[in-house]
Amino acid sequence: MVRSSAGQNWEFDGFKLLADKRLLVCDGTPVPLMSKAFDTLVFLVANRHRVVTKDELLHAVWPDVTVEEGNLTQQIFLLRKALGDNAQNPRYIVTVPGHGYRCTARVTEISAADLPADVAAAPQSPPPTVWTRSQRPVKAAVLVSSIVALGTVLALAWRSTHRERPYIDPASIHVTRVTETGKATNAAISPDGRYVAYVENDGDEYSLWLKRSRPAGGRKSFHADPGS
Repeated sequence: MVRSSAGQNWEFDGFKLLADKRLLVCDGTPVPLMSKAFDTLVFLVANRHRVVTKDELLHAVWPDVTVEEGNLTQQIFLLRKALGDNAQNPRYIVTVPGHGYRCTARVTEISAADLPADVAAAPQSPPPTVWTRSQRPVKAAVLVSSIVALGTVLALAWRSTHRERPYIDPASIHVTRVTETGKATNAAISPDGRYVAYVENDGDEYSLWLKRSRPAGGRKSFHADPGS
């Protein structure tokens, strides 16, 4: 998480960026923003007088892990969407090809005394759970254990209702793509082939998914780290 100086807040074009409270407010209404996107915005605004390189942002927003550049690109996309900005006609965040990004908004620093009463009284958003490099194997182990436990439950449920394993005709097998990201690992399938459980790894974020392998129904996710 990007750290800022105490009491450091900014405003630009109807937006108020409250670093200590981890809030982005537009005309008095909080703007939903993911933790990493918020950190990206804070770093860009704090360094608005210069071009910020991609490496700088990667090290500032993900200080304890090594992530791909695509993670940063995704956060910039989410940030622009939240601000109503776009890459073709940027008002706030400009891409500098071959270098990085720059905040071009007309930013003014503000103090807590300048904030409206309802905004100043807003509770501070809790910081996300940060997993250091040494803790990541523990986190992965917890998710893998969850998959094993889930697979065991599915197997027991299936065995309680089926005495014999049904015959599967090879001609009736259909191949279905399970994920859209291609980042699935540690997959497990139920004995009857109806459910698939897997872990998706997106940089320093892990999520556990349970998906029905047949068209009926949808999929449900179980996130081990809701903060990020």
